[in-house]
Formats: sequence, C-alpha cells, structure tokens
Amino acid sequence: MAGRNKIGEKISEELGIPKTVVSGFNHIELFGNREATVNDCEGILEYSDERIKLNMGKNTILFSGNDLCMKEYGAAQAKITGTIAVIEFG
Repeated sequence: MAGRNKIGEKISEELGIPKTVVSGFNHIELFGNREATVNDCEGILEYSDERIKLNMGKNTILFSGNDLCMKEYGAAQAKITGTIAVIEFG
C-alpha cells in the first residue's frame, strides 16, 4: 500500500490535482457547521432530520444535528445542510 501511495502522490504532483483524487481517500469539505460536501459516497444508510449516515466504501460517516437535509445526491457526491453538531467515522 505504501508504494501505491507514493505513486498517487507523484501523479498528483505532476498533474497538479489534489492527492485525494488519486489516493483512494474520501474527500469531505465543511462550510462551518451548516454544510458538508462528501465525495465518493456509495449509498445512504440512514436518513432523518437528525441523522444522515453514508456508505463510503470501506467506511461510513454519520452526521448528527438538527434540520439535516441532503440537498444533492448523485455522481458519487452528497451535499448535507442543516446544523451539523457531530461527525462520526466508522
């Protein structure tokens, strides 16, 4: 796996693209506690206005809070809005 990471790092440097694109890592962007964009999402495991749990392949991610809503879902990307209080990785 270490050799694969080195190759991914070299590719990202040469092409000027983020390491997360070629490394196999999930990419999550937070905009304060009001919005999160998650890439490489493979499915929705739980959905309510207090909890949204996503399948991330080998892992899961759980957003807990109030008034949670998935504004976008598709092309392996999800956008979650509301008041995000806790993010858990499993």
